[in-house]
Amino acid sequence: MPPRDAANWTANPDDLTNLLQCLWERRSRIGDGGNWDQTVLIEAAAYMASLGTPEKDTQTFHFHSQVRKLHDFFLQVKQKTYVGASGWKYTDEGGFNVTEETQDDWKVFASAHPHFRPFATSGWPHFRIVNEIVPSRARGRFVFSAAAPQPASTQEETQPQSEPCTPGKC
Repeated sequence: MPPRDAANWTANPDDLTNLLQCLWERRSRIGDGGNWDQTVLIEAAAYMASLGTPEKDTQTFHFHSQVRKLHDFFLQVKQKTYVGASGWKYTDEGGFNVTEETQDDWKVFASAHPHFRPFATSGWPHFRIVNEIVPSRARGRFVFSAAAPQPASTQEETQPQSEPCTPGKC
């Protein structure tokens, strides 16, 4: 008997589409860090069972880390920050738009980045919905985080002290 986490999410492409649609409808219930509340996973498992896929229960939803990684890869390619994708343009409709002229270059690129191999001539159909489900993770020096300790305010030190306004001096 296969282990509980052996559900195949790629055997039927509609399974992933249905699950993502179910999660998208519940996107307001994403917890801290973009993780789903257990009740959402139970609801999603019941939904998948109602569609005739009872083996895809809450224990098999760990696929989300793979979906999130793929989303991050495509986001980096679109933002032109993915290391190694220089020279490749990606569109949601045509994928990497590989032609006969670029076929040899694609083979080299796809062997180094195998997660992009299926997207030579067609885009990832789930990017838009996953982009709405996955919370943005702003990065950088000037990103504000309420949970991070904030430096002590030096506003008093940096602004010149003004004299109080008195009648005739303002």
